[in-house]
Amino acid sequence: MSLTISGFRRDHKRTAGVLLSLALACGVSVAAPPSITPQATAAENCIVDDLQWNWKGGESNKLNGGPDATADVEFDWSLSDPVNASDQFVVSLPEELKPLRKSELTLHAPGSDEVVATGIWDSGSNKATFTLTEYAEKHSNLRGTTWFTVTWNDWTQLPKEDKDYTSLPFNSCVGNSYLPAHWVAPTEGGVFQAGGKVGYLSDEQPAWVVYLGTAKQDIDKPVVITDTTDGKWAPNCDQISVMNRTPYPHTVISDVPVDSSRWTLDSCNESGFSLRFIPLTDGRYLLKNESLMISYTGKMRAESGDSRYLDNEFSVTGIDNNGSPSDEGDSGQASIDRGGSGGSGIGDKSVSVGDFVFYDVNGNGIQDPEDLPIPGIKLKIQNIDGTDVTKDFRNQDYSEVKENITRTDQSGRYLFTGLPFTKDGEVGRAYTVSIDRDDEQTRNILAKYTPTLTGKGDIYTDSSTWTANSKTLTREGERDFSLDFGFIKKLDDVVPSIKLVKYIDGHDANADAPAKDTTQTGDDQKPVTFTVGDTKPVTIVVTNTGTVDLTDVTVTDETTLGNDTVTDLDCPADKLATGDSMTCTGTLSMATPDTKHRNKASVTALPDPKDGQRVVTTEGNDWPEGQTLTDNDIANAITPADDVVPSIKLVKYIDGHDANADAPAKDTTQTGDDQKPVTFTVGDTKPVTIVVTNTGTVDLTDVTVTDETTLGNDTVTDLDCPADKLATGDSMTCTGTLSMATPDTKHRNKASVTALPDPKDGQRVVTTEGNDWPEGQTLTDNDIANAITPADDVVPGLSSASCGWVCALLPLLPLVPLIPLIGISSSLGASPSSGIGSSTPSTPIKTPVEQPTEAQTAPENGLPKSTESSNRETASTEKGVLAQTGANTITLFIIGMMALILGGFLLSRRNKTA
Repeated sequence: MSLTISGFRRDHKRTAGVLLSLALACGVSVAAPPSITPQATAAENCIVDDLQWNWKGGESNKLNGGPDATADVEFDWSLSDPVNASDQFVVSLPEELKPLRKSELTLHAPGSDEVVATGIWDSGSNKATFTLTEYAEKHSNLRGTTWFTVTWNDWTQLPKEDKDYTSLPFNSCVGNSYLPAHWVAPTEGGVFQAGGKVGYLSDEQPAWVVYLGTAKQDIDKPVVITDTTDGKWAPNCDQISVMNRTPYPHTVISDVPVDSSRWTLDSCNESGFSLRFIPLTDGRYLLKNESLMISYTGKMRAESGDSRYLDNEFSVTGIDNNGSPSDEGDSGQASIDRGGSGGSGIGDKSVSVGDFVFYDVNGNGIQDPEDLPIPGIKLKIQNIDGTDVTKDFRNQDYSEVKENITRTDQSGRYLFTGLPFTKDGEVGRAYTVSIDRDDEQTRNILAKYTPTLTGKGDIYTDSSTWTANSKTLTREGERDFSLDFGFIKKLDDVVPSIKLVKYIDGHDANADAPAKDTTQTGDDQKPVTFTVGDTKPVTIVVTNTGTVDLTDVTVTDETTLGNDTVTDLDCPADKLATGDSMTCTGTLSMATPDTKHRNKASVTALPDPKDGQRVVTTEGNDWPEGQTLTDNDIANAITPADDVVPSIKLVKYIDGHDANADAPAKDTTQTGDDQKPVTFTVGDTKPVTIVVTNTGTVDLTDVTVTDETTLGNDTVTDLDCPADKLATGDSMTCTGTLSMATPDTKHRNKASVTALPDPKDGQRVVTTEGNDWPEGQTLTDNDIANAITPADDVVPGLSSASCGWVCALLPLLPLVPLIPLIGISSSLGASPSSGIGSSTPSTPIKTPVEQPTEAQTAPENGLPKSTESSNRETASTEKGVLAQTGANTITLFIIGMMALILGGFLLSRRNKTA
């Protein structure tokens, strides 16, 4: 990269180092001007009344640019009278800036060589200390303006990027002014160097650098550099040097001196110099890629005065600024801004009088170090003939002189300035200053004072009484600061008085008694509420409200209601000067609820008069010898009653089961089978437990547990409870037994508990709605439990309760074996097999009737059967058949009835199981 820099000139506010910035942009390193080292800061009392900073010429002329940028800053100032020669004030720059030059700053009076003040830059900082000259002794209301040139301070510590500073702080003892500035950060360098020239200050003397453009090829033409000054400075010929700063390997710049055999000075004087390069043996003057620079310093010529801008021109032949061979060569120009400074100051040609109103502590009439100022006293000034001063030294309205201090400040000082010292052309004026006793504030302040002794010291340490006359003032700026007024406190009748105010936790808490602290009203006067066990601070403020000191100040505290007392009471003193207060501290703890507390703090003291003081009562009578002064104050506190709600719970268990059946469970942790009735075998005995819990917030007494049977005949026996009191949250378990002797029995019994609240002191028993608990009302709870015994069944699985009418038919069962005997014929001829005792069940047999044949068989006895006989047999047979048929019907009936009985039994069992 190559860069061509053409010469330029900037009107008036030329920046000496613009080419320096450009050279840096191309990677050229140039020695930067050294930082200015200020002197040590002088001790400073702030005499400045006002001081305001600005960029000279306005914000458009702010500091704006790179490391070599410059700008002029100024401040307007005014000082507070009175000031003296050698008084000083200090100004300082932001840490980012420094003055371009450290030369002395001289402030002249306008149109005069008279110096008002001089400014010196302090070593080691960027502060300037201005010291007033004798001008301050002859003038009042000093004011003026000052300016100087600034530049960036140690730019290597500034941001690497451009930055707009919106509020750089410029400081003085009255505060900061904030000004903007713009910083332009240097860019990184390149490989090729452009031709040109830069200038800068070194120890406030000019220094210059001429750059030859990096040779693009070997230069075989004669190369001559001619440098011409502007006559304000001259080069130091013995300090001219030539350096080769060719980057190698094209990245790092290393300045290497060029052997003096390669160049020579043809001339060098106050007007400039001419430097010529000597060709090498092969005829080359410069080698390709060489980047050369010629640097030198100069010195200011006496005739240049304090010129701000220095100019310098150069020309080169054989090579142009771009590094190309050229017969005509090239040229350029550079300037250095040496900066400047200036300013002026002016004061009014007037005289002043003042000075001090004080309390003469030891009453000796002389101003001593221990004496105290009396602020707020108004004074007035008159001419010596008693007429009012109406015009100042400029013949303007005297009441408009803003520097006057007509009422003493916190240091007890007053000032009348801007006074004329001539009248009608005659030199010499004297003035009278007096304390304005028509001023109400002054009268109130001095009511307890009387003038001290007079004529006890010299004119600067003595005291005047109410009025003082100045000496005759005859010259500009003359002052008479000897008009002082001293006072001692009146040794007068003094009335002792003391006030005590007691506070609990910051509250006067006087309740219905009159408030001692009348600034506290409403809640602050109510009794302070404590939580039981609380500890709160107690403060007792004792004030000497009388006009005499007090001694033997003793504070005590006693409890007048309740049992709690103030402890750790401590008071810091036993003496109180007039108007003084002290705060005693202690603590109060309240341990009991529902308590009212009142304690009374008391103070006693004795008057401790100074010499000449007469202690009197409010009626003006002598204070009785040894009589103590006293005061007291009460404070109230309370602890509220604790509202407590009684509550009790009873849960009954049979054999560990809540057994509430269909009623809601009292033990909600038990479900399912645990809530079913407990099954007993007839004759069983099982444990009964009754758990009673105090679920309220108050202890219980007269705790009574009972049990009653509400279904069945069996009862809980041996019921025993371990206690008749229950603390909050406690439980007890009562025990008993239950036996069940009857089958097919349902049992239910109900356990109940009653109790009375047993509140502690300070507890208020209330209902859940918050109302008072009725006197004597008992607390109660109950719980049921269920049990059963099964029926004794005649038929396995069949109980008398479930068989009903079926059981009525059971007696028929023994008749079943007699079924074959029903319907046996009484006639003869019946089959023997059907007789009683047959082992084979009889079956009806139907015998067929024989029909007679022709050859009828004779009976075994030989006799044939007769017809009558046959008929009887037939009839008998018919009767047997009928009998057997009836028996079969009865049998079927009995079997059916038995089936019905069995079905009813099974149905009953099924229903019972379900």
